[in-house]
Amino acid sequence: MPEHTERDATVTGVIEFAPGERPTGPFTVTVLIEDVSKADAPSTIVGYSRTEIPALATDTKFDAAAGLPVTVTVPADALNGIRLLNLRIHVREGSPDTEVRQKSDSREPLAHVAAGERPQPDSAIERPDITEGDFVSTQSHPVLPQGSVRVPIQRV
Repeated sequence: MPEHTERDATVTGVIEFAPGERPTGPFTVTVLIEDVSKADAPSTIVGYSRTEIPALATDTKFDAAAGLPVTVTVPADALNGIRLLNLRIHVREGSPDTEVRQKSDSREPLAHVAAGERPQPDSAIERPDITEGDFVSTQSHPVLPQGSVRVPIQRV
């Protein structure tokens, strides 16, 4: 993993779970910063963070109003020419290695990939598969190369 430089951008955010919705067991938070500058082209991932959050102690209360802070570093070389950045969040209960059986949805671009084939990612970072029970951000959350945003997430 490359070292961070002072020219890199840091995007911070706060994940807002609905009251009583924050997982009490361990969960994985994936945060993507996407370049969405080109309206007629797919977004490009320019920043990425994956964090495993341990289970809450049974006597711990989570302050839903405070949310869960996240930070993503965007390398300076990835910022050249970028005009619009968008933050996307995905939360899955369990560890990132937890096997999830996903039902195929024919509306998904890769739903018709033959069994056993692995689609080639368009970048070195793959977007996480969204499955029932996950939490996702459902709105566009534009951020500046240096910025912070509050992101409400909803259970799928």
